[in-house]
Amino acid sequence: MDGDPTPAQRRILEKSTRMSLLGVDDIGTVLEIMSGGDAGYKAILEGILSHPAADDIMTILEMDDMNIRGSDIFLAHEVAGGNALKLVILLKQRSPELVEAINSHPDKIPGEPVVCRGASEVRGGQSNPYRRFP
Repeated sequence: MDGDPTPAQRRILEKSTRMSLLGVDDIGTVLEIMSGGDAGYKAILEGILSHPAADDIMTILEMDDMNIRGSDIFLAHEVAGGNALKLVILLKQRSPELVEAINSHPDKIPGEPVVCRGASEVRGGQSNPYRRFP
């Protein structure tokens, strides 16, 4: 995507405030924050949660630590070809290829890059106690 976000993209970006998940103990609230309130993005997250290969909420927290929120959830899903298992594997691997594919996607909203790890620490101002990797 070149230039400024469209009005629709701005609304999604504003809803997905990138607020910290630390202290949030309700899965519904986590999904709401991560999806930015978008029902389609939330459905993708629910599909990930229900997949047998997913580590329950840990896979969603890995997405948070990679800064995959809002419209980036759809882009990650698209990069995985709509395959939940493939997406779960890419997330567990903290795949640099997934990160690059999302960040270089023409529909990527600028200003919030996806990273392999560490976004939740920047957002929350403290270490993520749930992160599996050093």
